[in-house]
Amino acid sequence: MALVNQGYWGWVTLADTGGQRTTLHYQLRGADEIGAASNMTAIRAALTNISDSVEIAYGLGYRYEEDSIAYPAGNVQNENKLSCTVTLAGGAKRANFKVPAPKVGCFVAASGPGNNECNVAAGIVTAYYALFTLAGACFISDGEDATVLESGKRIHAKSNKG
Repeated sequence: MALVNQGYWGWVTLADTGGQRTTLHYQLRGADEIGAASNMTAIRAALTNISDSVEIAYGLGYRYEEDSIAYPAGNVQNENKLSCTVTLAGGAKRANFKVPAPKVGCFVAASGPGNNECNVAAGIVTAYYALFTLAGACFISDGEDATVLESGKRIHAKSNKG
């Protein structure tokens, strides 16, 4: 048996108001570490724009962790997620991406039923989705590309952490 290079990977750990952490993993594009690091920077910037959680750690081969965390004010909960469905290249399969503690601008309305429906035309949503397209910084599923952002909604993940 041998270990096989699977390419560059990065991850970002976010924290909500209660200190709950969630980590997102990305299979990065890039022919070398410089290209992968540049794509990781693009992912971190897009994630900051789409999520109210705060970044407390990220990594690209090595992990960097915040030693003095300033948790977000208010009632930011990582269990509250934006869940979006995309079509993969070829059109036969779909994939899903989730964003913890999505900003209110991700939704059709600030309150009422529209507060649970994703505004797929919102700039912060399309910018995050674009990360997973052929021209983007990373793959979405098993090295595949997203081609259509179909729909999205607010979901709540079960947590026994409080």
